[in-house]
Amino acid sequence: MFGVGQLFHLEYARLDVSRTTAVPRHIYITEHEVQYECYVGYASEIFTHNAPYKTSRRSLSHPLTKRPVSQLPGFCASRVANFHITEKTFIHDYMRLVRDYTRRNLSYSSDILNAFAGVEGRLKDVWGSPFHFGLPEKYLHIALMWRPNDTSTLRMSDMSIPSWSWASVTNGIIYDWLLGGEKATRVVSLVTFYYQSHENGLQKLDVQEWWVMKYALSEDTRFRKQVSLVQSNTNRLWEECPENPWQALERQQLHPDACQIAANLPGCLVFNTTVTRLDVDQLLLGDIYDVPDEFREIMLNSDDRILDLIAVSDTFRSYHETQGQWLRPDERITASDDFRRWQLLVMLVARDVSQPYVARRLAVGYVNTRCWEGYTTRWETIVLC
Repeated sequence: MFGVGQLFHLEYARLDVSRTTAVPRHIYITEHEVQYECYVGYASEIFTHNAPYKTSRRSLSHPLTKRPVSQLPGFCASRVANFHITEKTFIHDYMRLVRDYTRRNLSYSSDILNAFAGVEGRLKDVWGSPFHFGLPEKYLHIALMWRPNDTSTLRMSDMSIPSWSWASVTNGIIYDWLLGGEKATRVVSLVTFYYQSHENGLQKLDVQEWWVMKYALSEDTRFRKQVSLVQSNTNRLWEECPENPWQALERQQLHPDACQIAANLPGCLVFNTTVTRLDVDQLLLGDIYDVPDEFREIMLNSDDRILDLIAVSDTFRSYHETQGQWLRPDERITASDDFRRWQLLVMLVARDVSQPYVARRLAVGYVNTRCWEGYTTRWETIVLC
């Protein structure tokens, strides 16, 4: 690709795409957008900048006779592009953008990250945050919670893509299970992430810490017992859960053996969290989505230590919210329904039997915080590849 005003100064470039027995299709590449046109109609590529004039979304060759097609595969779900990247672009915008992008068909599967580099660069400028395999460092604890489509499969390529990246699967991913995405920021950070790279070794990531829908409190006051999340018994009940903010703050030291193993696995995430063995009884206490078919039998016969659940963050959720009856956060939560409001976002992982600490992502889901209290858990350093 070349920029406008570099090797060539082009206002429009036209590529004719045709098949042997098909009607010709056209792709128009302009300074501001890309349009696809065929005998059915036309559709616009996602904008990374606002269009400077209203006619930029209209058909270039037949502006009056062609009709817009809003649901062509790989294009926006509506006629007007909703992905204007501005200073107000937030994590839920990224979720919708990635959902749309990963539905596209690539000529070369290995281009999954290269084709996203332009959008990634623009978001990097807006957020002031680097990206790692398509996920923004600043919002990593939320971005990790992607879910593959029903038809998704592992991406087979020469690229070494870690299992925690959405680029590791084909046919699209979604974040919709996180209460529609917009409410995904009702979280409390419970994990401190480190990233292993060729260039810089193991470094702590600058992930934005969250305390419900606000930035984390100052170092002097956050996680203190007198700091109240809501006007309720939440703090007291939460302290009874093995994975809570106070425990997370005290367990920052990574196991040295895990760090040594991670040094030979560039691209891995390293962090401390609580881990529990997976068995059928525990599955009944929570919901785990998108478990690959080949692991279902293992789940039913989990005597061998292969599958584990690990906690990533906590989210504010309630029965009333799932019924479309969201109650104000300042309303008092009773002890009887508190466990339904706070839920741990967890990840199902497969352990590497040849290396301790090493795991690969299989699926994500949630477990009620009070249920996690009843699990047999342990604190462990995880090397997520």
